[in-house]
Order: sequence, then C-alpha cells, then structure tokens
Amino acid sequence: MKKTVLILVAALGISNFASAQFFVGGSLGFGSDKNKYQLRTESGWSEKETASDNKSFHISPLVGYTLNEDWEIGLSLNCAISKNKTLDSDSNTYGTYLYGRRYFDLPGKFSWFVDAALNFSSNKQTSDYTFDSNSYTRTDKSSSLGLYLEPGISYDFNEHWSADIYFNMMSLGYSMSWGKNSDEQHPLYDRKTYNNEFGFDAASASNSFSLYLTYSF
Repeated sequence: MKKTVLILVAALGISNFASAQFFVGGSLGFGSDKNKYQLRTESGWSEKETASDNKSFHISPLVGYTLNEDWEIGLSLNCAISKNKTLDSDSNTYGTYLYGRRYFDLPGKFSWFVDAALNFSSNKQTSDYTFDSNSYTRTDKSSSLGLYLEPGISYDFNEHWSADIYFNMMSLGYSMSWGKNSDEQHPLYDRKTYNNEFGFDAASASNSFSLYLTYSF
C-alpha cells in the first residue's frame, strides 16, 4: 500500500512539474500568387500571358521550457519551401532557432520580451533552363549562422494559449554566411562566397514580423 501511495505521489509530482513548465507552439503559412499581363496590338489586346507564378509554404514547430515568470528557453525548427513555375526554380530552406528569453510586464495581458538567440539556416535553390536544345541546372547553396538580440510582444489569451510577435526588422546581432554557386553550362564560372554582417537589423533577410502561437501544459 505504501509503495502504491509513493508511486502516485511521484506521478502527481512529475505531472505538476511538466504541466507548469513546458510549452509547444509554432508558426505555419502558405502563399500563392500568379501575375498575368496583356499587350495592346493593332488588332486589339493579346491573349493573357503569365508573368510569374509562385507558391510558398513554411512551418516552424517550437518547444520550450519556462524557468520562471520572467525567463524561458526554446528551440524552433524552421522549414520553408517555395516554387516559381515561371522560372522553373525551387527553393528549400531549413534551420534552427535556439533562444533564451526575458519577459517584461506591460498593462493587461501584454508583455514585451527580448530574445538572445542563436540562429542557423541552410538554403538550396535550383533553376532548370534550356540552351541550344540542351537542358542545364543552376544551383545556389548558402548557409548562415548568427547571434541576435531580437525584441517582440506577447499576449496571453488565457493560462494556456498565447501569441508572440517577433520584430525581425529590429534585430541587433552578428551573422556570417557562406555559399556556392554552380552552373552546369558554365562550370568554370562556379564560385564560393563568404560574408560577415554586424549591426542593427542584422536579420534583414527574414520577414519583418513573425507570429507564433504557443500552448502551455
């Protein structure tokens, strides 16, 4: 009987610990745009032609742990895929975002925060084209690693659900990136690139705003 009680107490303790500390969340998005045009001719307007046809998708699952009412840590895995049918090109980006966050209270259910984050991303873009009846592929690969201070605002809907808005265009940090460009038609023109960046808005390659929804257990 005592063993049963001890097991129940331990189980309740683990359950309370987990429910008070861990959270999950993420961001999800999809986009599609198609642009067409017509030209004026002597006989009237021409048939509609497609200028661009793009589709994109991104998903960023998030897991985290609340240290106390002011501090939390989290890890986000990022995946973004886009396709341009007009140029016959594909782009795939994968990355991670590891952060420590400090919250500061605002009136009501709002609070603002600052992330100290380590961010890594890798991108591969391929484009297929034809020249003199031959098919070729151009490939651009790039990777980046950065350290950032990034602000944002959080809103608590209730004790479980909250929304976080990141102000990416207000990031302060340092990043380094490297890449390789290759073309099957012109292999002698392949090149490697290396870049370093430091300053305000160091995360300018990302969107201006990012919205995440989180659920605390």
